[in-house]
Amino acid sequence: MLRISNISKSFGVVKALNNINLEIDNGEFFSLLGPSGCGKTTLLRIISGFELPDNGEIILNEQNITNTKPYNRPTNLLFQSYALFPHLNVMQNISYGLQREKISKIEIDKRVNAIMEKTSLNGLQDRKPIELSGGQMQRVALARCLVKEPKILLLDEPLSALDKSLKEKMKIELKKIQKDFKTTFIMVTHDQDEALVLADKIAVMDNGEIIQVDTPKILYSSPKNYFVANFIGKMNFIEFNASNNETNTANKKLLNSGIIKDKNSKNILGIRPEDIYLTINETLNFEFEAEIIHVAYHGQEVELIAKSDLGFGEISIKADKSFHNVEKNSKISCFCNINSFKIY
Repeated sequence: MLRISNISKSFGVVKALNNINLEIDNGEFFSLLGPSGCGKTTLLRIISGFELPDNGEIILNEQNITNTKPYNRPTNLLFQSYALFPHLNVMQNISYGLQREKISKIEIDKRVNAIMEKTSLNGLQDRKPIELSGGQMQRVALARCLVKEPKILLLDEPLSALDKSLKEKMKIELKKIQKDFKTTFIMVTHDQDEALVLADKIAVMDNGEIIQVDTPKILYSSPKNYFVANFIGKMNFIEFNASNNETNTANKKLLNSGIIKDKNSKNILGIRPEDIYLTINETLNFEFEAEIIHVAYHGQEVELIAKSDLGFGEISIKADKSFHNVEKNSKISCFCNINSFKIY
């Protein structure tokens, strides 16, 4: 287990990390997720040893590695740029770290051949980086890190340089490689889709602090506050002022439901687009009206942008492609379960 205890770090007057506490299990795919400047890369560099904390401890399997030099830690860092040597071929790039450790050529060849097979690089051993695709370069960089058999692999925005289609493919490959090697992966990303797909657990960060740590499913279904709800997935937010919303049936039902905690001030209602339906069924106990503002066609799915009668704020509704011809300013009836609303 990796235990991060009371870690803080400042750069001049800027507080990059403020009393960070985390526990990451062995063999876990863990993601540090947050906007640019939230402190996630600083935390990754502290774990790797390239940055020292102002205070706090890094404990790996009961051993304090806070002040251990990077080259003496059982960790490896996959850089965002991959940092492959352009003058070396694939096999030479992968074996470089082992050669520096003066491991025998027989052992090096054995480990490199095994890692190339596991990362689908067979047949590419003589190619230079310039002859590789983006996905192949990433696999070489991964193989170079994993061939040294680190306890923890640290990944800094590993998919950011790839185009959309290749990124989707590499998400699957990266997850498979992590499970095959059973190595702890700690990935920094600002892309919530990457974190949701890849990670077993996610720490959402903002302004140098951990806001929420949970599984992707819990983070998505039960975000702790407005920031997490707005950052993880798509959420509709509606400003609902109880004192100004006592006229229509939907608002009265909402007020009487018990989910509005403070009837004397503004409440922010949050609901996921997929929790709003355009046809009624037995699980849906709440109905409201909306007016179509815009229709966005996405192939098999249509996104309806509408203004609801619950309060101020546009909402997004997922619908099937049969709704792509719905006209602007059309009135629609929307259905949901009242417990799908979150209050912030």
